[in-house]
This record gives sequence, structure tokens and C-alpha cells, in this order.
Amino acid sequence: MTALAEKLASSAHFLVPPLIVWFRSNRRELPWRIQPSPYRIWVSELMLQQTQVVTVIPYFDRFIARFPNIASLAAADLEDVLKLWEGLGYYSRARRLHEAARQLTEARRELPHTYADLLRLPGVGPYTAAAIASIAFGEPVAVVDGNVARLFSRVWAITTSIDTPVMRRDLRDRLQLLLDGVAPAEFNEAVMELGALVCRPRNPDCDNCPLRDQCIARRDGLTHDLPRRRKRADVPLRRLVAAVVHSEGEVLIAKRAPDAMLGGLWHFPDATSTSNAALETILPGLFYERLGVSVTAGRSYRCIRHAYSHFKIDLTGVDCTLSTTRAVVKCDLAGADSIRWVTVAQCERLPFDRASLRLIDQIKQRHHQNSS
Repeated sequence: MTALAEKLASSAHFLVPPLIVWFRSNRRELPWRIQPSPYRIWVSELMLQQTQVVTVIPYFDRFIARFPNIASLAAADLEDVLKLWEGLGYYSRARRLHEAARQLTEARRELPHTYADLLRLPGVGPYTAAAIASIAFGEPVAVVDGNVARLFSRVWAITTSIDTPVMRRDLRDRLQLLLDGVAPAEFNEAVMELGALVCRPRNPDCDNCPLRDQCIARRDGLTHDLPRRRKRADVPLRRLVAAVVHSEGEVLIAKRAPDAMLGGLWHFPDATSTSNAALETILPGLFYERLGVSVTAGRSYRCIRHAYSHFKIDLTGVDCTLSTTRAVVKCDLAGADSIRWVTVAQCERLPFDRASLRLIDQIKQRHHQNSS
């Protein structure tokens, strides 16, 4: 055993008991904990990636009510799955969850019980596999999410960047040494809970932390300096223009290809605008080749700004009318799977990305103003 391993193993006696005592008194009664099952834990862990618990709870409840087990999820149409995920973001999670459910059902298999086998499922990475294996099946494998990384970067005063794969693996190896003789589900949930509720990114509640006496960052006054992360590059801004094409009381929408960003979701045909000219002037040229017809641009909608993980967009919708019959409209949109004419009311039954949902709200408001 290395010197570090010996030190960590000896520290487990001081770290683990107060942590478990704290968790048993402060654990939140979350839906996936109240009625735990491997399937519910799997769904919750995917939803919780990059998303706060308070946001996930209503989505989880609706999802489980509609798809209570793997078989029902596998039998569902992907569009229905995406509709229930609508607004939660990171839609690849929903697509891969659905794909994994279908693979399991077709192979007549249940959810794998081990970390190694879970990793073979679509959309299941090291963190998710560890969470499911430990919480659902009791396998002693440590989890490292953002909350855990922040907590132990402070407890052990780790001054190197915690958002590198090498550091995450090192931290997971360290935590693995604390699992000896400990219930892995309880330990993993405890460290995640402590990071979420007490060892917060800002204003950590150090006085009420069960590990305050073992925390080197607190002792050395480093709490607000840790964790350290790599400097992120400036997030680029993309200017998009979306054509809200009207015809016979309906609007034209396009479905993104499965392998495209936001795959499987509907949106209004859009394109990147690099010109500073008025949108009403440049839009007909942007969309002639893509839609196969000429359009006449009308009034613009309010600009919508939305942030994704690696870029931001300014999306401006523009009312358009067809200059010819809509029968000749073709599906030649980059990254589009199909197009459809629908009423604005029918949009509520289809899955859209968040920026498009905000544009739909503006379209409804304009319709209401024009009809009143």
C-alpha cells in the first residue's frame, strides 16, 4: 500500500462515520429514493446530469408516470420520449436512454447489475455506471460528480484543476479506498448530498459540515479558492434567423435528423446570419435553396438569446408568406429529417427545443393580438 493509500485508509475512520450520521439526518426525500428501483435510479441519474434536483423532480414524476418500466419506455415512440424531456436540455440523454431500453428489451435482458456491464449501455459513462451499480446493486464503486469533486477538493485541499479526466480518475481512486467496509449506496449518496446541500460552490455552510474538522481548505483558509478549474475559452455567439412560414392557417416546421444536435426535436427552419443587413432583406435569400420556394419576409419577432454548453445563440424569428403554393416545398434543410405543416396549437403536442418554445410563445401572442 502506498503512503497516500495508507493515509486515506486511516482517515476513513474519521471521515466516514460523521458523514453517514449527517446523511441519515439530512437526506432529502426524493422520488427515486422513496420508491427505489434500478430503473428509477437509472432514469434519475441521467436526468440529474448537468441539472439541478429541483428542476428534475417534476420531469422525473411525469416520465415515470408515462414510462414506469423499461418495457414501456422501449415500446414508446422517440418523439413521445423527447416531448416529456422537453425543456430539460441535453436531449442526447433521452435519445440514448430510449435506445438502451430498446436494446435491453430486444435482447430480453434486465438492467445490468455491474459497473462494467452498465458501461456498455448507450449514454452510460463512468459516473452514471458507478451511481447505478452502487445505489441500485450495492457494488462498491465510488462516484465522482461535480458535487463530490468540489467537496473533496476542499477536504483534501487539491490545488490542481478538478475538471480534467486524469484528476477525476485520481479522485475516484482515492474515494475507492474509503469504501472498504462501508455500504456503497449510502456513502455515495452521502457525499453527493453533502456537496449539494452544504459544500456549495458559493457560500459553503462550513459550520454545519460534518467534515469541518478534517477539511484542510477550511483549516488553511482556502475554501473560497477551491476547487480550481481550467480557464474556459470565450463562448462564441451565433446569430440565427428562423422563418415562420405561414400558409392556410398553418406554419412550417422541420424535424432535426437523429444524429444532429438536438436530434429528433422540431424547430422552425433556420440558418446562420453573418450579415448586418435587416433580416427581412436577407431571409428570402437564405431560405430559397433550402425550402425550394420563394418567401416574402414580414415582421420580426423579439430576439431570443439562449445558451448551450459550448456556444450561445441569438435567434430571431421572422413571419414569412409563400410566394407559391406550398405543395412544392421540399425537405432540403441541412440536418433536417422531415418537414411538416401544423397549426400553432398542434405544436404543443410535438417536442421542441427551448429557444423554439419561446418563439412559439411569441407567435401565439401575435396571433392573439391580431385576432383581438
